[in-house]
Amino acid sequence: MNLKAIAPALLLFVSSLAAQDDDSEVSTSQLMEDAARVVLMARVGDNIEAGRQAETVYRAAKRLLNEKKYSEARTYYESALQLSPWSVSHYTDYAETLGHLDQKEKATRWAKAALERAEDFPSREKARLWLNEKPPERLPAYSPPNEGIVICIVRIGHPPEWLVHRCGIGLENVLGVPVMLLGDLVAMPPSTRSAFRRWAGSLREGVKWEDPQLKAFLRAKDFPEGRLTDEEVVRLVEEIIKASRPEEELMQFRKTKRELSEPGRDTQWEVGKLIDILAKHATQEGNNRVIWLGLTDGDLYMGDSNYCFGAGSSPPACIINSCARFTAAFNGEPPDANRLCERLLKQMLSSVGTLLGAKRPIDPTCPRSYPQSLAEQDAKTLNLCDDCRASIAARIGKDLPKLPKDIFERPKPPAEAARGK
Repeated sequence: MNLKAIAPALLLFVSSLAAQDDDSEVSTSQLMEDAARVVLMARVGDNIEAGRQAETVYRAAKRLLNEKKYSEARTYYESALQLSPWSVSHYTDYAETLGHLDQKEKATRWAKAALERAEDFPSREKARLWLNEKPPERLPAYSPPNEGIVICIVRIGHPPEWLVHRCGIGLENVLGVPVMLLGDLVAMPPSTRSAFRRWAGSLREGVKWEDPQLKAFLRAKDFPEGRLTDEEVVRLVEEIIKASRPEEELMQFRKTKRELSEPGRDTQWEVGKLIDILAKHATQEGNNRVIWLGLTDGDLYMGDSNYCFGAGSSPPACIINSCARFTAAFNGEPPDANRLCERLLKQMLSSVGTLLGAKRPIDPTCPRSYPQSLAEQDAKTLNLCDDCRASIAARIGKDLPKLPKDIFERPKPPAEAARGK
């Protein structure tokens, strides 16, 4: 039996996961030794690999900060920042270190940089508290409207709270339509696609199911008759490799299986499933003045597509938008909180405008224009073109407002603004 002929190529699907070490049981001297090794690596010229291991130096610096060895901590933080200067999550700890060394002005600059850049809530909140700034503005809780169109944002899964509120305020500033927030989080349903399932599908395509020798092998190994599940396909290929391939190939296959079987690994959700959940809630609410805008941190796809940023349906008026592919972490970019807000707000404007009957614009700078890439998404502005403004205004029954100076903050009342001058 030629099992090699029915075993598909496997090594293309290998993916490794980085795991952060737990420092709780590691001595300070060991952390210092590990950090010194990484710093030395950079000094002898291997800056790329040293940069990849910069977290080792940051952990040493954090330990020294916790032990109140502030001068030493500063040295290690600055060494780490030279290796990996965009590690924004460490900026506030560095600022705290500088504060203890009476360098308040420099410390404040680094804490502000953390607040301006960080895309994760813990880093932003830590910087905000260090700077003693007031909490960010929040959207009002949803209440059924008596007149006019309103937009109610519904959190599906766990989209970043700060991002939801900022983009909701931005959406209200651009459209002049009240934007509210449904208080309850909506749980994500089970994912409908994952790296494991796609891998299993590729393995399935490589198996010669009609081969008589394979059928005999299936019977000998007690596989069920008929179409095998994804898990059974993976087990079958593992048995084939075990019987006919080198030991190292079997070990590699098992490593891939283990990694891709981890919970949350590259999971995706079919956008229609989330729209159905939102539509069910909208139908129960029964208010046709509300546009229900679901925001999720889950990665979406539609049909056979690799992914999509969002979709909508009507009636009832429901939209699902995802922030997953707009984040710096997803794209391997330096963090930029304002860029993330703009990316998501442009998508929200595109989806809401489509639901309100606005045609796709031809002006490439309009936030509703169709981007061929993330670079084109970033090149768009937040100013709706004249055609979109006119179309949306006709639908909501009033002109759209002039954009405020800061789209993501509520305009101050005239008296308050005058006092601030």
